[in-house]
Amino acid sequence: MRVAETAVLGSDPANGGAYLAGMATAQDKAVDLKSRGYHMILGATDVPLFKKAVVDDVKSFKLGSS
Repeated sequence: MRVAETAVLGSDPANGGAYLAGMATAQDKAVDLKSRGYHMILGATDVPLFKKAVVDDVKSFKLGSS
């Protein structure tokens, strides 16, 4: 996992490289992810909001394609 993380962080998003996102956990805190260069960090309170948005999008897609 560290090899992949290092490769992504070494790429330049401005030149087609990837952004790195992750979820903070008790073992890997948000401040640690930020210090390693993560571009987007989800916290525990963000996950239910993200899940609801995804579920709503899937429902909308299914209703729109029938």
